[in-house]
Amino acid sequence: MRSCMALVLVSFLAANGAWGEKDMYTIAKPQTVRVGGFGGILHGGDTLENSPVLGADLVYQVTPRFSLEFVAAFSRDDLPEQSFEDGGVAFVTDAELNLQVFSLLARVQQPLTSRLSVYGAGGLGYHRYDIKGERAVVDPATVPAGFTAGLGPLEVNVDNEFGLHLAAGLLVTLSDFFEFFLEYRHSLVDRELEYVGGVVAQKEVEVAVPGGEPGSTATETRIVTRGASGSTTLDGSYDHGMARAGINCHF
Repeated sequence: MRSCMALVLVSFLAANGAWGEKDMYTIAKPQTVRVGGFGGILHGGDTLENSPVLGADLVYQVTPRFSLEFVAAFSRDDLPEQSFEDGGVAFVTDAELNLQVFSLLARVQQPLTSRLSVYGAGGLGYHRYDIKGERAVVDPATVPAGFTAGLGPLEVNVDNEFGLHLAAGLLVTLSDFFEFFLEYRHSLVDRELEYVGGVVAQKEVEVAVPGGEPGSTATETRIVTRGASGSTTLDGSYDHGMARAGINCHF
């Protein structure tokens, strides 16, 4: 990532003379708005090393060097496999996580040439998690003799969280109306998962019960159940990084 940004920086510095001198704040005029889109890569989180991310960018230029940036980003990840034991019966579960992040950052930029500037930013992000494709598999070696195991209702719940976002990037003025940006940001955020449900192991047993006549007994078939549904909560870090590039249009 560092080598990529360095290459872009050198290329635009070399080309700057051909563009000619121009007001470096053509786009960064106070009280103006820029809107655009971006694509990139999300890495970190749980199991997906590199997951594509798409989103939209909205920038309000407060002063020539200070702006507020709102970003909406959409990506996905896979929850790591988790092993649980429910009433002596073990099972493994996993699920897919759809990630939606809405962030607001304060951004300070420093011009390097008439068309090129760098910036640093920090702020808060709201991380919305949506769970899909819950799945569980019973470990047959843990099912007691004589029992038949089946999955009870399984649900994975997750709390939405606020997190801290830190970013650094490169801005290139393409024209009076367009700019290119290249950015890396790191998100510091927690995530709490609750696994509700699990596995149920059952078998039929014959038990003695009082008969119809005084002093008599009878037998009755009953279902013995192990592994009644419960819940397990896992809380931990979901820190991740995002590299993104896009185009903004000035209004």
